[in-house]
Amino acid sequence: MHSKNLDSQSSYIIDEPVKAKDDDQLDRYPIAQRIVKTIVVRNDPSSLVIGLYGEWGEGKSSVLNFVDSIFSNEHKDSVCCIRFNPWYFRNEDQLLTTFFEILASKLDERIKFNRERIGGFSKDYLAKLVPPTTTKFVGIDIGEMFNRWGGLISGISLDERKKRIEEILEEKKKKIVIMIDDIDRLDNNEIQTVLKLVKLLANFKHTTYILAFDVEMVATAIGKNYGEDKVAGKNFLEKIIQVPILLPKISREALESFCFRAIRQELESLDINLNDDEWRRFTENFETGLSIRVQTIRMVKRYINALIFALPQIKNEVNIVDFLLLEGMRIFYPKHYSDLKDKPSEYLNLSSSSLQIDSHYRKTTLDNLIQKWHELANGEVSAKRLLFCLFPEICTMFISGENSDWIAIREISREQKLGVKQRVCTEEYFRRFFEYKVPNDDISDIEIDTLFKQIGMSNPNSFQTITNLVNEGKADALILKITNRLDHLSPELAQNLAIIFSKFGNDFLSSKRQKSIRLFVQPLPWQFQDLVYKLVEKLPEVGQRFSLVKKILDDVDLFPFGINFFEYIVTDEQKWISSDQEKILGQTIAEKIICYFEERSIFESDKPLGSLITILIQFGVKEENYKLFEREISKDPNKAFKLVSCFFTRKTFNYDFNNLDSLVDIKTIHDAIQNNTDLEMLDVNDISLEEGQLSSSIPKRQKHSYQAFLEWYQQKESQ
Repeated sequence: MHSKNLDSQSSYIIDEPVKAKDDDQLDRYPIAQRIVKTIVVRNDPSSLVIGLYGEWGEGKSSVLNFVDSIFSNEHKDSVCCIRFNPWYFRNEDQLLTTFFEILASKLDERIKFNRERIGGFSKDYLAKLVPPTTTKFVGIDIGEMFNRWGGLISGISLDERKKRIEEILEEKKKKIVIMIDDIDRLDNNEIQTVLKLVKLLANFKHTTYILAFDVEMVATAIGKNYGEDKVAGKNFLEKIIQVPILLPKISREALESFCFRAIRQELESLDINLNDDEWRRFTENFETGLSIRVQTIRMVKRYINALIFALPQIKNEVNIVDFLLLEGMRIFYPKHYSDLKDKPSEYLNLSSSSLQIDSHYRKTTLDNLIQKWHELANGEVSAKRLLFCLFPEICTMFISGENSDWIAIREISREQKLGVKQRVCTEEYFRRFFEYKVPNDDISDIEIDTLFKQIGMSNPNSFQTITNLVNEGKADALILKITNRLDHLSPELAQNLAIIFSKFGNDFLSSKRQKSIRLFVQPLPWQFQDLVYKLVEKLPEVGQRFSLVKKILDDVDLFPFGINFFEYIVTDEQKWISSDQEKILGQTIAEKIICYFEERSIFESDKPLGSLITILIQFGVKEENYKLFEREISKDPNKAFKLVSCFFTRKTFNYDFNNLDSLVDIKTIHDAIQNNTDLEMLDVNDISLEEGQLSSSIPKRQKHSYQAFLEWYQQKESQ
């Protein structure tokens, strides 16, 4: 089947009754057959009023269509079937006028004689039935109304006219069936008008009325008219309706069958292919989570139409099964849907297993959430089961307590087996389910797939594509998308991505106005370094990983990415490089540090001085280190104070200067301090130094480091 673009879509399912037997998917046709048979085989000529009771959307109008069709096709010569829908008319006057006109015209049309037309007799009879001088029907003078038609009433008595009409019907073996639909859509006065009209004409022989309405609604309306309750309304109906027929509830199986068939058709038209596991996940969770709320075919049609509208816009960007179920929640559990949409943190917080949240807080939050869903659903367990399906982490937490639910157990097992993607329970996709599109600060999955293809084919446009995304403030989204796809990346693609990303790492780490698509997010620099590291880890051999990291560090700028990435590698607990490899990488970074600060001051770097000197001590060349720091201190002796203050170690909460001579001749430090500080004033308990002295601006904490250095230096010299 050809795929469908956004300019074309399936036709919406119109909410109108079916007419043909072949379209009867709810088993209403047999009811129509039974009604027809009741009328056709009935020998009693007295009038009959049948009440067809059912709620809105249960198929009353379809039954009337079937009745009309059967009469037209099978009993055309013996039954005159007349349809009347009072809902189409503006007021009672128009309603009554039209009813009598339709009745008379239909009788003229369908029962013709050489010298008499029954419609004329009927019109005269109806006008004579309610004389204008004596009676008004619900405020409307029907006799005067017929006089306005110009119908001349002869001197023949009312009974004679009625008898003549009945004789004509008897002679022609004709029965009249008048079907009145949508009575429950009228206002209270209009309902009263129609029912009084039927009651007034109910003694006409060979005539059957079929009235279709929601008995609860009509009884309530009648009761209000009399200032009483629904019981009084039902008592009134009992005086009119002789054969009450209550439409049986449409079976859940029939509704589900209709729904599933329509959904499959829509998915196929969009080239959306659910495998057997996915379809089973949908149907099982529909049955346990949504089916209880699906009461009528009209509700199913609303659901299907919602999918017809939304699916073409979002079909490749979300998990389809989750979307089908969530749209079902919107239609059948609107309060739950609104709570989920308006309070995402309550759900995503619990759903994010990566967050280190206090266990007591998690349990309390979960209990409150389950209780809220229980109350919103009036105790229906199905709502909770729908939550479990859409948020498996919440499901897992629920089961891990003292609770037990077979649906929850099933969904946990399914999640572990299938590893479902693009889910509503993830921050990456959550908003898409409610916006019916990829948010402006997000990146579509189609774009990501296209980018991967470009990189896989070494397309030069791939670098520009990534640059554009970063410039649009989508760095966070890009990192998240690639991170979530790591398990499916080939080593070759991972290597290419790592190289490309490292080339403009500074853009990631320093770019402004970046937008985040997540509620809970790590700092962007950390995310970026972690991603590149994980991309490197995708290479199967340690030697391949080392070569890639070496290439990255050789090519990238030192700040901020190069040095940060190196530190990230050597401090990772799962370090996968050998000591020799770490030394080679460290030497690369140390050389870059020396080169970078040839024309800059290392003491004015944004990077903490302690981090830089640690690398230089461990991996740098001693002679190059000496040149760098002696040049700095010779220009500004104050920098000697800054340098020694970096040697405080948290392990011992003291100073350790043993590696200082790897950076600079310790005599150079000593002379700088001695020549530029009043040593007698370096009493750590004295902070009121004489104005003008260098040490007057030295914080008390730093005085400790200088005093500690001098003590260490003296001990070293005395050895």
